[in-house]
Amino acid sequence: PFSSPPPQRKRKERGASLSYGLPIVVARLFVHVGTGHTEVQAIQSFCLQVAEIEAGMRSPVVHVGRLDTLRDITDIRDAAPIIASLGWKGVPGEAYNVASGTAIRIKDLLDIVIGQSTVKKIAVRHDPSRMRAYDEPVLLGDNTKLRNLTGWAPQPDYTRTVHEILEYWRAEVPMRSTLPRRRRP
Repeated sequence: PFSSPPPQRKRKERGASLSYGLPIVVARLFVHVGTGHTEVQAIQSFCLQVAEIEAGMRSPVVHVGRLDTLRDITDIRDAAPIIASLGWKGVPGEAYNVASGTAIRIKDLLDIVIGQSTVKKIAVRHDPSRMRAYDEPVLLGDNTKLRNLTGWAPQPDYTRTVHEILEYWRAEVPMRSTLPRRRRP
């Protein structure tokens, strides 16, 4: 549905509910993060690279794409109960943005990751392969409808979220390495 313009997307979402007589409630997820997620997300990639640096498997350089974008990021532990509650509180045929309603600059997120590293001198290098052909400068969700329905008040704690994701990768990196330690560029 996100490939469609918003008016068409709304019609598709509402139409699916009405056409099939199913009580379909749509949860539009923005960027949700947590431990164990794919390393293609910026926060995961940063934490994985830092964990590899700390383990001596990579030179002390974090390779990045665009850092000036703003993203609405929600910890999945904060959002999961609300997503589940939409099953009984949501209005069939309606869609709800599951978003924090605030945005953080990706550079600020990277600074939090590097600040929590045990290695104090980490360089940052722009990597053209990590740049998207098109990247929205700002991705920010309006969660007013969801807040009005559920009373949800998201509490983004980026420091805590980064800490837990970094701890996950610190434990995961040694388990993923089946070869003797080697340095990555």
